[in-house]
Amino acid sequence: MLRRAGLPRDPLADVGSRAGVSLETVKANGPKRDLLLRAFEQAFAGVEGAGRIADSDTARALTGITDADEFLAAVAGFVAAANARTSVLWTEFLAAANTDATVDRALTDLLERRRQDYRQLAGLLIERGIASSRADVDEAAAILSFLWSPESHQQLVLQAGWTMERYEHWLAAAGRQFAA
Repeated sequence: MLRRAGLPRDPLADVGSRAGVSLETVKANGPKRDLLLRAFEQAFAGVEGAGRIADSDTARALTGITDADEFLAAVAGFVAAANARTSVLWTEFLAAANTDATVDRALTDLLERRRQDYRQLAGLLIERGIASSRADVDEAAAILSFLWSPESHQQLVLQAGWTMERYEHWLAAAGRQFAA
């Protein structure tokens, strides 16, 4: 997109350009904050809306894996891929929450769903013998949420130059050791 010097950028036009759609299409899909929220949900979980990942078809397929090592590797792979799609967008989401009450409420809701999802995952890791049976589920969920956050992808892959394969292996190791 060419810009003339001194003219302000149109962020919505930039969104349309990057998405390969017209500015009118972008505007027809609501305010920028709604686009941000829907884009994050779609990029991370593959669906828009306030549902939990634990209730998704993907989660049901993952929990159907009975081998503990395969299960942990598959979950780590899912999280790594989701974080790769969203780590930069996550930064924008956090910044927008600082200035927009609607985005802040959406972030609060998203973080609560994330806490519930990680609580369920921590329970599965304990139940399957991947993590220590002495682990406190709430503490384990908080640790997993921290370690497996989009920020971990941003710091390790985008900033430190790790490969996605190394990142996935690290996520799996972190999942195994968080409550050893």
